[in-house]
Amino acid sequence: MNGELAALIALCLHGNDWLATGTGRAPDLDTANSAFRYVERVHVTCPQRRMLRSRKWEADGVADWLRFVNDSGARRLSLVVGSAQPSDLPDPLAASFANGGRWALVDDAPTPHLWQSHWAVHDRNRTDQRIWAVQLTGSPLGQSWLAQPAPSSAQEDLRAALDAIRGFAEGDDDIADWATWFTEALRLLDASEPVIPYYPDLAPEGLPRESRQLLAAAVKSWVFGGMGSWNDLAYSDAARKAEYDQRTAELYRSVLAALFAVTRGPLSIRV
Repeated sequence: MNGELAALIALCLHGNDWLATGTGRAPDLDTANSAFRYVERVHVTCPQRRMLRSRKWEADGVADWLRFVNDSGARRLSLVVGSAQPSDLPDPLAASFANGGRWALVDDAPTPHLWQSHWAVHDRNRTDQRIWAVQLTGSPLGQSWLAQPAPSSAQEDLRAALDAIRGFAEGDDDIADWATWFTEALRLLDASEPVIPYYPDLAPEGLPRESRQLLAAAVKSWVFGGMGSWNDLAYSDAARKAEYDQRTAELYRSVLAALFAVTRGPLSIRV
C-alpha cells in the first residue's frame, strides 16, 4: 500500500472517530500508528484570517492538528482525489513515486479546509527507519470542489476488477503468482474477521465489519508500486499490453472507490 495514502486513511478514520465527540486525548497517530512507522515528524501549517489580517497557524504532530480541526468546527474528514493533471504517466504508475498521488483530505468546518501532504526524506541514515518528514498543509477549500457520484457498490466493483485481473494473471505462466495475490484480496472481501495487511491498526476498532472487509481487500489489492510490483510488468505483444493496461486501470479505480466508500468521502476536488 502506498504509505502516503495509508497515512491519509489513518488520519481520516481515526480522526473521524475522535472528532465524533472531540473530547479526551486526540490520537498521536504519528508516533503510534503503523501508517506512520517510517515518519520522523509531521509539521502542519494553515493560514488563518482574523478580522482584516491573516496569520499562519502551525504546529507539530497529528494530535495538535486534530484539535485545530475540531476547534475550527469540523466534525468529519473525507478522503478526496484531485482532478487529472497533465502527466506522461497514468495514475497507477504516478502513484508509485513519492508525492505522485492526487489524494488529500477535506474537513467539513463552516469554512472547509483542504489538507494536502508532502513527504520528503529528512534523514535516510536513521537506524529506526523513520526517515520521512511530512508536511501537512491546509488551505481554504472555497467553491472548487465537484460532487463525485458514489459507486453503486464499491465492494462488487472491486470484486469484479479483482476477478478480471486474476483471470488475466492466470493466463500467463510468467505472472501466475499474482493470481494468488488477487485471490487473497478476494478472500478478504468475505473474511469473517478481516485483518488489514501491513497496517492492522489503520482503522479504529469500531469500524463495521463490511467496511473493514472492504478496506482490507483494497489494501491487499494495491499492487501499484515500483520495481518488482505489478507496475513493473512489460509486454511486447500489443494486444496483451492493451489488456494489461485496461485491467490495471480498472483495478486502480476500483481500489480508490473502495477507499472512498470506507472513509465515506463523497467529494472529488480540483487541486
